Amino acid sequence: MAAAQPPPARPAGEPAGWRQRVLVWVTDFLTSPLGMVLTMAVLVYYQLETLALRPNFIKALAYFANDAEMQYKLGAFYYHGMEGLDEDQHKAQAWFTAAAENGHGDAALHLGYMHYKGYGTNTSKEASHKWLAASAKKNNTEAAYRLGYLYYTGEGVGRNYQLAARQFRSAAERQHPGAAAMLGYMYHKGRGLPTHNKLAMLWFRRAAEMGDSHAMINLGVMNFRGKGTRKDFVLAYMWFGLAHQLGDQESSYNGLDYMNRLVAKGKISPTEIKEAVELGQEWAEKHGLADKQHGGYQANPPTTVRLCC
Repeated sequence: MAAAQPPPARPAGEPAGWRQRVLVWVTDFLTSPLGMVLTMAVLVYYQLETLALRPNFIKALAYFANDAEMQYKLGAFYYHGMEGLDEDQHKAQAWFTAAAENGHGDAALHLGYMHYKGYGTNTSKEASHKWLAASAKKNNTEAAYRLGYLYYTGEGVGRNYQLAARQFRSAAERQHPGAAAMLGYMYHKGRGLPTHNKLAMLWFRRAAEMGDSHAMINLGVMNFRGKGTRKDFVLAYMWFGLAHQLGDQESSYNGLDYMNRLVAKGKISPTEIKEAVELGQEWAEKHGLADKQHGGYQANPPTTVRLCC
């Protein structure tokens, strides 16, 4: 069989076909300054149109497809006043409820918080407990921590230190700093757990390594008292200093107060203070906390219990 022959070349001087002429014209136009400006304008317009249509698209899925993720997103839009929707706590609560009833763990967490604070609904610690428990069953770490705090304080449910410790441990093992600090406190006090100051120190340290400033205060107190460890005023000063530098407003104040007490009582010399500061700087850099700013955890979580001097 004869090999296929290539198409004959166009004779020199013959004008190009119309398709090729159009392609050349479009390419020249798009690469010109005017073409690039018009292209950017079209892209910006398209993005704005997409953003404007997005809430309506999500609403359609939430209404007609009964999609839990879209119901959750719509609740979040109303909660924060995003995507062109006005902030409306009542609508946020309604959509979070729809999503939570469809098994959405994060929606149940938001509902637990809203019922606790009375956002979009009447304050109800019982309802808060119900939704936090539902979210915790979905392995939501923050929900486990907040549920543990309800059991610890007895809000909306009978006080139960054993159940509180179980929830705190669940969250702490998934790297929740506040839960780790509470577990340390419960070991120190023997609430729901056997009194064990060395384990208290272990959990306080884990919480501190995750940035919990209340745990830093507690580590300072434990070193000051010699509980679970030997007395060490340099380390006590170091922990109080870290809490002062890295903590929220409460921890910052308490850290400075305890540092001043050590100095006033003559427990630490200027040379030891310098050593404590250097140790604190090394520790903060090692654990990636050197640049942390004051501020505390978002959404006003329960405050970790701290020891006192």
